[in-house]
Amino acid sequence: MPVLSSRTLFSGGEDAHPNDVGNAEVLNFSTSIDCRLKDTFKWKGQALGAVGLTLSADNAKVIGGQFVTRGTTGFKELKFPANFIWKDSTPEVTLVLNIPTLDIFVFEEGGLWSNITPSGSTVHSFHNTNDGEVVLADERNRLGVGDFSVRMVCQLSSSSDGRKGIVVKFVILLFPASATELSDTPESRFAGWPGIKLYEGTFPVVPKPTVPWQCPIVPFLRPGVPFSELAMAPSGKRLRAAVSAVMRKAGQPLVLDNGSSVVKKWREIRANPRLLTVLSPDTTWPYVEMSPEPEGKIPYLSLFV
Repeated sequence: MPVLSSRTLFSGGEDAHPNDVGNAEVLNFSTSIDCRLKDTFKWKGQALGAVGLTLSADNAKVIGGQFVTRGTTGFKELKFPANFIWKDSTPEVTLVLNIPTLDIFVFEEGGLWSNITPSGSTVHSFHNTNDGEVVLADERNRLGVGDFSVRMVCQLSSSSDGRKGIVVKFVILLFPASATELSDTPESRFAGWPGIKLYEGTFPVVPKPTVPWQCPIVPFLRPGVPFSELAMAPSGKRLRAAVSAVMRKAGQPLVLDNGSSVVKKWREIRANPRLLTVLSPDTTWPYVEMSPEPEGKIPYLSLFV
């Protein structure tokens, strides 16, 4: 598995520039990141990724990290006959589906694949294939049309370089079952859980540092105490190790042709979990060892004001 090793991407000094750290402070890893991107980085709402790190109560350590996706997709609307997804349903019902924003995906497993996202977070409707009329829930149930859920699975792209920065490629999968139903299956938590491919593409991971610090991105930081009150942050090495832990936790999905094939594979995996295959990503982030540091804090106060 090739490791991304561009000298341009991973060059620089030991610590992030204090201004970069200050500009990365957020209250949460959703709307607060949006505001920071717009106000500080002139973001116009396009699809992108980032890493969010949660700091300890004294701001000295990283206690959690997660991948974050934001922005509009520009995806085209997709249409599927119901029996393509639910084998026992009818072709007379069509699922019309779109995912206009990446905001719906949450990455709580600490890596590059999202939680299973309920259908209600997507833009979708069901229509009679013949006359286009909306098919309501009671009629769908009678016709064997079930619920569905979706997931985004990301991995580092080998096209990442000093000019483009970090690029992630992704696949969005559809599962022919609800998020609630799949929550009872432990194997569904993994990136390799089989599904039907809806969309694929790439987006950048931001923001880039203004001063190189041996890491090509600056993570967004949610401090235990606002930096304006406690002007300290973890050392550069601790931050790089936390970013590496998130970006290295990746796998490839198993994409199958239709709902019937997916459900068949699910049955096999539930009967024998060892059949769940999670392939390693094509390219991975460099490993950063987290060794003990006697100091572990860097004051930034004089550079925040």
